[in-house]
Amino acid sequence: MLSSLNCGKVPQGFQTVAKDFHDKNKIAFQLAAKFSMDGKYELSDSARKVLPPPKSGEQELLSRVYMPVYFVSAVGFDSLRTHAIAYVGAICGGECGGGGYYFLTRDAKGWREVPGSPACTWISRSQFVSNSQAPA
Repeated sequence: MLSSLNCGKVPQGFQTVAKDFHDKNKIAFQLAAKFSMDGKYELSDSARKVLPPPKSGEQELLSRVYMPVYFVSAVGFDSLRTHAIAYVGAICGGECGGGGYYFLTRDAKGWREVPGSPACTWISRSQFVSNSQAPA
């Protein structure tokens, strides 16, 4: 999990929010079954395969893609709680994943992403090809 905003893309007005974000994310926490929040959630130790089994004549892939593991940072706020930064990422396999920093502002209608958000994003995706589809 990234814990600081060293990407140089912090929008105007988010400097104090970036400091609060950095301070809150110095220590990583792992969600446990005792974690409490309003929304329903399920924690699982078992990964579920999302690729179908090979068809007749196809070779089974050695590496399979599993359910993603999500990473969510603590949220950094300004003193008025009208600006926020959060990091969200996911790992979906050995070389599969992505993430980025979300910059948000709050108005009378609620929280909204600012233009250019998410910023400092990354993405990695494995390229698995079965022998039946490999170029000659």
